[in-house]
Amino acid sequence: MGGSISLKKWHAAMRKKPKSYHDLQSGRFLKARSYNYETSCGYEVRSLYELLVAENLIANGVSHDYEPALHCGNHTLFPDFLADTGFGRVLIELSGFRAPQTWIRLLEKLKLYLLCKAADRILVVHLEQDRETALKITRQLSSLIQTISISDMRRLLRSVASSKDSSGNIRIVSLGEALQVCRRMNGKRFHWYQLIQTLPKDQWVDILVRRGFSRTEIEKVRVISDLKKRLIEAIRLADSHQIVPREAMIEMMAGAYQSSVCHHFGSMNNLALAADMEAGKSLARVHGHSISCGPVAQPDPEMRILKR
Repeated sequence: MGGSISLKKWHAAMRKKPKSYHDLQSGRFLKARSYNYETSCGYEVRSLYELLVAENLIANGVSHDYEPALHCGNHTLFPDFLADTGFGRVLIELSGFRAPQTWIRLLEKLKLYLLCKAADRILVVHLEQDRETALKITRQLSSLIQTISISDMRRLLRSVASSKDSSGNIRIVSLGEALQVCRRMNGKRFHWYQLIQTLPKDQWVDILVRRGFSRTEIEKVRVISDLKKRLIEAIRLADSHQIVPREAMIEMMAGAYQSSVCHHFGSMNNLALAADMEAGKSLARVHGHSISCGPVAQPDPEMRILKR
């Protein structure tokens, strides 16, 4: 569909109406799990469920990272939260979407987390009405995985709080309180308006080169005619440089900014999974491989303009 002649004609026609085109594309991003809230600690989260968990971790002084990049062999995974506790690393995955395919994707991620020993304990936080589904999924795997309802925040915090605080010194932040301390974001509308206005397309390669990529690497990505394959190669290139990929950076590499990641894959997580699958197929044709977990990649501070 993305490469159809009719769709290309539609994009060409819409670009003659820049305001309408921008509003429509921004609207798609707003629906595509954008970062909608900024926490009291200054990082952005996507949903109300993530905001609630984040503010409770913050209020209780739990050291944590949001969406860190975990390199597990040929896979790059982005768990919702990774907390450092007195008894090891605790990985938290939220499942606030009830679609069956969401649980299937989560099951595959959980298997990879276990294979690469990504954490000492894994918490799956779910909606109350999904309790049975969550239990059914996790029973297939390991005792290291624990299911917790989003409504049982005290139990979640006891699982990540330090041992000296686990007995009683836990502060529960309600959703109302979380909304009071957070800052509402404008989703991708502000992000893309600012990015496109301040970074002319003919300067994108120069900007990427200054961030450490070579022109040859970028050109090898851009000569790929199929846009979906081009985006997959772009995220693999970012991964090879140990840089946490963001939509803006990936689309700059691919030379396409009309919400192509969202349109073809739905989200960055789906794009990363597609890249992992392609890498797995390529390796399987040559030899077998094992999965081991590497260090958490830290984003380049100079790339933050590409995130906001």
